[in-house]
Amino acid sequence: MVSQIEIKFHMGNVVKYISQIYSKPTATPRECVQNALDKFAQKIIIIIDHVKKRLTIYDDGNGASEVEMRRKFENIGLSLKIDDDDLAGKKGIGNLAAISIAKRWVLISRDHTNKNDPFKKYVLDRKELEKSSNIEINASLLEEKYITRDLDFKPTSMVMADGVDENVLKNLTIEAIEEEILDSFHQQLKSRKVEVKIVSIKQIKNGKNKVDEKILLPAKFRGSRMDPVTIQTKYGEIKFGFYFSSEPLKKPLILIEHKKNYSLPFRKLFDNKQLDEKIYDIFKQGLFEGTIALPFCALNADRDGFEWNDELGAFIDSVRIVFEQALKPLVDQFEEEKREEKYKQITKSIHKKMSDLFKSNPNLIPDNLRALVKRMNGITAQQAAKTKTIPKTLLNDQLKKSRQKSSETKSREKRTGNIGIDYVMPNAEEGLKWHSKFEEGCIKVNCFNDSFIQAERMGMTQLTNYVFLLVQKEFTCAVVRNDPNRSFSEIFEKVFMSYWGANLVRPNKA
Repeated sequence: MVSQIEIKFHMGNVVKYISQIYSKPTATPRECVQNALDKFAQKIIIIIDHVKKRLTIYDDGNGASEVEMRRKFENIGLSLKIDDDDLAGKKGIGNLAAISIAKRWVLISRDHTNKNDPFKKYVLDRKELEKSSNIEINASLLEEKYITRDLDFKPTSMVMADGVDENVLKNLTIEAIEEEILDSFHQQLKSRKVEVKIVSIKQIKNGKNKVDEKILLPAKFRGSRMDPVTIQTKYGEIKFGFYFSSEPLKKPLILIEHKKNYSLPFRKLFDNKQLDEKIYDIFKQGLFEGTIALPFCALNADRDGFEWNDELGAFIDSVRIVFEQALKPLVDQFEEEKREEKYKQITKSIHKKMSDLFKSNPNLIPDNLRALVKRMNGITAQQAAKTKTIPKTLLNDQLKKSRQKSSETKSREKRTGNIGIDYVMPNAEEGLKWHSKFEEGCIKVNCFNDSFIQAERMGMTQLTNYVFLLVQKEFTCAVVRNDPNRSFSEIFEKVFMSYWGANLVRPNKA
């Protein structure tokens, strides 16, 4: 015999738990803005009143009739937008976000598309959630004058969170709400030219209220626009539209435009561990901004990432292709150019030190290095000047190059300082522990030596001092090679220490 157990819920607790899906204080204004955008609002104002402990949002969208409101709350979890990909809300519970941070939720609205539809006021007290069943929202007629307050537009809807918790209010700053709204609706605000204003009201010492306000402006991507890249998956096309900056940006902005109606900051996928460290290492360089148009994947409950499924796997694979095969080579190229520039500046500084030294002490020039010194003296400032270039490689071209890249590697990569000092990366056969050597008319400095790496980590000044020390060492050794009958101790004391002493009395200004 099979028996059945009826499933029952404490409705008050269920509604409370559902409202708490939106865990961040800024989620409440975000959900209200989303509902306004889904109703085609062009003007939205968010008011944080620290004096009255209220959060109020007005908009001029199409609003909602009582019939629609009944459908929303009689079927919580069944969204009216479920079949419309142009609308962001899909869970049908966004209206409950306010009750998670306040004692009372109030909505005033009407169907703007129906001239005869009157304004209605809907109220839900948090105390109602103590009931196990028969939770009710009070609905009443309202005169239009109660919503048309001193605004620069005629609102059709107002949502209020009344009796907001003090700790929540502390987190509802203009800056925090601005970041949340722009991160979430960047594309919609920009393409539809929607105006969103945030107003903060606080009481100051003399009892007067201080009012701050800010109009939100969608960010403009910085840098040079790169050719877009499209990756085809079985779930749809993913389009990458990036900008390249020649200087690292402090807060690089890459937005995932999800189904054309919701934006998700790319950085949040790292917080959720949905993207790996290799991709993050490329992103944090701050050289790229832009958008990723994603037509699939399902947002998670907090809307700060995606549900784990095969669609997310396809997206991650596409991101990895673009970042590792297209963007990483550009980052490497940029880093190489920065290194080249740094080494040129170091070499230029050392060139000046040695030139000044030899002018006052020409007897210190070894006979077999006079040609090198002459070459140093002949270098002009223009030849040693900054030569940074901006990588122009397009993403599509870089992807092709990455796929066609030969597996062969060079035995030695040379970075030339142009004035007699080469910075080299030796292969295993040459060994990695040597510091410097004189070959082919140049002083070669080993970039893989532990001392070089440590000096480079310590900054430009320490690296300059280290390389200058090696140059002095090579000039000293050149004298030894020229006169093998003299002991190294004598050479070291009379020649090398002369160079070192010159370095001490001439402080490095690099």
